[in-house]
Amino acid sequence: MNNKAPETESQTLSGMKARFGRTGRIGVYTFIMAAVMLAAVIAVNLIVSALPERITRLDTSSSGMYTLSPSTEKFVSALDEDVTFWFICQGGDEDGTLRGFLDRYASLSGRITVKKADPIADNEFLKDYPDAEKTSNWSVIVESGKRHKTVDYGDLYYYYNENTGRMTPAEYNMYGQYYAQSYGLVFTPYFDGDNQLTGAVEYVTADSVPKVYMLEGHSEKELSSVVTSNLFDYTGVEHEKLNIALGNEIPSDASLIIINAPASDITDGEADALTAYLSGGGKIILLTGDGCSEYASLMKLTAAAGMSALPGVVSEKDSSRHYPRNERYIYPMLDTGHDALKNIASSGYTVIVPAAHAIEAGEGAEKLMYTGSTAVTGDATEGREYTLAAAGKSGSGTLVWIGSATMLDDAFINGTNGGNFYCFASIFSWMQESFGSALPEIAAVDLTNPTLTLSEGQANFWSFILIFIVPPAVLAAGIVIFVVRRRK
Repeated sequence: MNNKAPETESQTLSGMKARFGRTGRIGVYTFIMAAVMLAAVIAVNLIVSALPERITRLDTSSSGMYTLSPSTEKFVSALDEDVTFWFICQGGDEDGTLRGFLDRYASLSGRITVKKADPIADNEFLKDYPDAEKTSNWSVIVESGKRHKTVDYGDLYYYYNENTGRMTPAEYNMYGQYYAQSYGLVFTPYFDGDNQLTGAVEYVTADSVPKVYMLEGHSEKELSSVVTSNLFDYTGVEHEKLNIALGNEIPSDASLIIINAPASDITDGEADALTAYLSGGGKIILLTGDGCSEYASLMKLTAAAGMSALPGVVSEKDSSRHYPRNERYIYPMLDTGHDALKNIASSGYTVIVPAAHAIEAGEGAEKLMYTGSTAVTGDATEGREYTLAAAGKSGSGTLVWIGSATMLDDAFINGTNGGNFYCFASIFSWMQESFGSALPEIAAVDLTNPTLTLSEGQANFWSFILIFIVPPAVLAAGIVIFVVRRRK
């Protein structure tokens, strides 16, 4: 028998108020906390979106494409003037992967700004940059208040095979795919953005731009296109021919003179002019082959820097120090402590000095490359160490002498996977004091492994979802749960 007295109306209302009071307080608390969490999520997203690209975007690419070299980070972070990257996107369509790299690069310094330029929508844009009118889509114009330089898309990405050398994407599409299908050649894709853009930034911000002259008039060899395109063109170094055999003076803006394997002697007048240029602070890079010891006037120039040539071609008897079955293709030892070779010394590249004559480096001259103690030359039968490249001083000037006329031929550049080029580039960088950021040490990135990245449109889409859709959805779900629970 239930003896419990029936509740009065007042008691029933009082119990309902207590229950609904507790539920209401819980619901209000839940609502307030949901609103606070929503505001916090939005605030955090906005803060994160304002952080630099290098912090918010981890390099998840297996190739490490987005990881910039220490020399680039050091150089760019110290910029003291504004630089603009004009990203050429015809029709507004952009390469999302490249744009991501540009944004990451720009995040190294508040001085760099990335702007998209559409030559189709603005057909007047390229009139201020005539050198960019024939460049590929997705090229980058790097501009400062001093000057500008265009980095072509075909220089940012390239394909390489040891038999055919380097190919731009356009060349690969035309020829490389055919070679790959017909002959089984394997082409490795590379991204050289770090190297190319840093060279361009250095060029547009330099107080003065070096000008290189290449001596002619003695049947000198033409420099390899690999050297001119990858060393001169990408850094923006101006270069032209120089003939002083007829009494022309050496231009006052000559920061470096290259004498590349002359087939005959210079005149006494040229020797005097070059010696005076050298002693006054000028810089000369000389490459010669066997027989140059007979060039009396040229030897007057080298003697001024404390060096002379020995006749005969050097042979290395130690099989570990020369190319297989050719004792005259020498793997030289490098003076790794010398600033002229510091970039190549730790790079792991192979260097070959082919068909070289020896150089006698006198007091004050420094050897850069040399053989082991088992080398011979001319009629010598007993092995000894020979110098193959050296640096000498005359007054305040510097002469670097490489005793090989073929070291910079395409065959030896390709045969060393670029090692001979990078060795020369390291010496060149050391000679050009105004370009002192050691750019040749920046290696291109192997893109054999795919990168993980989002296009700009995808990134914007997911940012919108995470900031403006997900948090309100969570809040709405909380409100629905609150209402359902209150009605029970």
